[in-house]
Amino acid sequence: MELNKKWIESRVNRVKDPVQKVMLREILSELFVELYEYNNACYHSLEEKIKKEKNDFFHFYDVYTAVCRIEDFDPTNPYWFAVAENEVKREEHHLERIFLECDFDCILEFMNQTYTAKVVMEKETKTIRIGFSYVKEYMDKIQWLYDQFEKNKVKWHTINGAFLYKFLEIVDLDGVIPVATPIKKIEVNFGKLGKYVHTDRMLVWNLEEDLFQTEGIKVAGEMVIQYEHFIPFTEQEDGYLFVLEEDSFFLIREEQGIIVKTEQKAYEEIKGLHFVQYDSRKDGLRLCYPPQTNGKDKMLFNPFQNTIEAKIMTLGEIRRVLGQYQAFTEQELRLEKIDVKQLKEIKEWKAINFEKTDAFDKKEIIDLDCNPFIQMHQLWNREKVFLFHFTQNGENKTFITKDIIAFLISEIQLDLLGYQCVGVLE
Repeated sequence: MELNKKWIESRVNRVKDPVQKVMLREILSELFVELYEYNNACYHSLEEKIKKEKNDFFHFYDVYTAVCRIEDFDPTNPYWFAVAENEVKREEHHLERIFLECDFDCILEFMNQTYTAKVVMEKETKTIRIGFSYVKEYMDKIQWLYDQFEKNKVKWHTINGAFLYKFLEIVDLDGVIPVATPIKKIEVNFGKLGKYVHTDRMLVWNLEEDLFQTEGIKVAGEMVIQYEHFIPFTEQEDGYLFVLEEDSFFLIREEQGIIVKTEQKAYEEIKGLHFVQYDSRKDGLRLCYPPQTNGKDKMLFNPFQNTIEAKIMTLGEIRRVLGQYQAFTEQELRLEKIDVKQLKEIKEWKAINFEKTDAFDKKEIIDLDCNPFIQMHQLWNREKVFLFHFTQNGENKTFITKDIIAFLISEIQLDLLGYQCVGVLE
């Protein structure tokens, strides 16, 4: 309104005749201001109508991940929950969980080497060979989460695994440490890589598993009897998935809560996954690094884009899609170009570590698949690969940059099913 007054005065001041000034001010004040307010009201009404018709429910299911020290974790924190148990659930040959504060190539170096470790137990000490693998408990949890998205008929978005793939398990390659035997200490000389190893870190995210008390009301469906269960919102901007014994259920989101419709039976309590909307201003947990998310910036066009089934993925469109992701902008990444390469070329370049290939001098290929449980490779062209060339502001490069690129490539891969997508950081 203040701008309107300034605009009116700027026009009135151009008139020198006092009588005309008064007349002009009255005309502009009565006509223009009302027209301006009416126009704004119509625009706001149209915007609200669009939001209701194409509401962007996808941001309700944004997943945030972070790393904290085990001793700092607070189970009462309203935003962060443990992805898995703090202590490793000892499986056969798995000894301990570690966190590596290094980049993608360093992780590969760890996983491709074997070390000698001294394992101290209550009654004896053994020297064994050890290797590394990704944490199975974490990998299984992500696949289980994907299954719940599928059952709830909610579109899946790749988890930003920037920290997920920094956790490794120490594996007993000799298979001589009994699963039931408590381990007091593991001594390993990692050499120059030892400075990256942490044993006191844990992975947390904004997903809370909870039980919701409800009462199933029998209603008539189109062909069968159904049961409606009303789950009130804790927060309206939060997302919810539900874990049921049956697969034939669906969700209806309303203003005050979610209706879960089932066909087999009525439930007195339903296990649910609560996606808590993270608010850094209210978070009291001491995190080791800034949290990462698979979320996008909230833009008016995003809801329409999310509903498009067949997308024309031109270079400009792919740049627009990548630019929506918070991780892309925070890392100051830029997609320079996309090449189509022969698969055998990629394999050869990887095999020789790019040392003899001038075209890939100082370039690093990132082909980490963040959705290994989705069987997309059967649809790929078996001879050609899409190669995405990324650049980054050098000052902003961190140990998770390549993992962010892997996440972005895995998201794009969901829309480009015909070709394998691979990233290159130049």
